[in-house]
Amino acid sequence: SMTAATLHVDIMAGRALASKDRNGLSDPYCKIVLEDERGVKDPESKRKTEVQKKTLNPQWNSSFSFVLSPKHKTLVIRCWDKDRIGSDFMGEIVIPLSDVGATPKEGWIPLQQKRNAKKQEKITGDLNVAVRISGDASTVDLKEKQKVARTLNKLFDQTMSALDIISYVPCNMTAGSKTRFGTLVATGGALYFYSERKAGRRKVLDMTWWNIADMSADGDSVTVTLGMKGKVYTFQDLVERGSNTLNKIIETWNEKSRQTKPAEKRKSRLSFGSIGKKHGTLKSMKDQTSSSDVLDMVDISEYTDMSELSE
Repeated sequence: SMTAATLHVDIMAGRALASKDRNGLSDPYCKIVLEDERGVKDPESKRKTEVQKKTLNPQWNSSFSFVLSPKHKTLVIRCWDKDRIGSDFMGEIVIPLSDVGATPKEGWIPLQQKRNAKKQEKITGDLNVAVRISGDASTVDLKEKQKVARTLNKLFDQTMSALDIISYVPCNMTAGSKTRFGTLVATGGALYFYSERKAGRRKVLDMTWWNIADMSADGDSVTVTLGMKGKVYTFQDLVERGSNTLNKIIETWNEKSRQTKPAEKRKSRLSFGSIGKKHGTLKSMKDQTSSSDVLDMVDISEYTDMSELSE
């Protein structure tokens, strides 16, 4: 079984916090919670530090860990001043999990106003925090999945993190008479393919699970047949690594295609002139990112010569 990814959060200290009490000091403590993309809190992820009495420069040295699931998108750390009755808000820090990887993000981070707050509070100071993710088979896999998520986010206007990537497999895609080398990616919502960049463009394909009528595997290749029109794409020479397997892609399709189709909210989010076009159409898109973002996963020389394939 795959080890779940674990989020580690250390809250060491605060400095120059706002004074909320008449003595010019505060009794600060922090609350932590994980939220989904709509900002809904996961009640099981709630944690808090001890209260430090009468100080604006508290030392907490508290460590917390959370088992992550794909719904978790954001870490929120809020600082409060403990009063006899209730607590006063002292600022918050919001960290998207897509920014967090195996290398710890750490340092003094400024406290901010509450998101969408009607009234502005007096907020000053910073918290000294360290945040990292471990597990998920390996940190190398996590790093690669982060790159894959970034590429998908850019191409398909999504907000995915490494945890949304169920399986990614380098392969050659054949549609009609053309073959292209790229990456096949399974996420909770869809199966994606994007080719390596040529002259700043990629060929991209997004196939929602509910749009796929059939998937049949044969050795190291899989044929995907899309609904209504029966469009067929073949993905060959699949390079499986660790938990990133073809089998996992097929299992995901089996599971998702049995579930009811979610409400269609994706259309409005799709950009690059693909509005109104059906999912599952091979499109060409600009991707001019710096080469450091490029997935350098497989040495292309292992493959047949991918000479420039014109549309």
